Amino acid sequence: MDTLDELGYEVADAAEMGKNDPKVIDGKHFLPQHRERIVLVGFRRDLNIHQGFTLRDISRFYPEQRPSFGELLEPVVDSKYILTPKLWEYLYNYAKKHAAKGNGFGFGLVNPENKESIARTLSARYHKDGSEILNDGSLSVRR
Repeated sequence: MDTLDELGYEVADAAEMGKNDPKVIDGKHFLPQHRERIVLVGFRRDLNIHQGFTLRDISRFYPEQRPSFGELLEPVVDSKYILTPKLWEYLYNYAKKHAAKGNGFGFGLVNPENKESIARTLSARYHKDGSEILNDGSLSVRR
């Protein structure tokens, strides 16, 4: 914020901080995910157009109903993306074994029919260790 101020910008709601900071907007209002993001809206001070702008009223722009997880899924999925019963059993037992050891290996299931379901996070680090995302190795970070 200091840098934007030094560059001559007024940032909407710059003084707001904490739990009710209007600059923190959760993606759950638009998509079936829970990802908070900081949104900075800045105006060049010399243009003198920043008075009165706030993100405090952003909720009035939220859609009445966000799409459910199931509504965003492809209706037909290539079988190469579907776990076989044998692989499912292996992964389930693998997770149980590591959970018993306290290694933290885990997975999560999403019910696409549940309107409150949210998508699991795909982190950029998955190219390294995979975590609960399965990949046959043909994808790289660059793809």
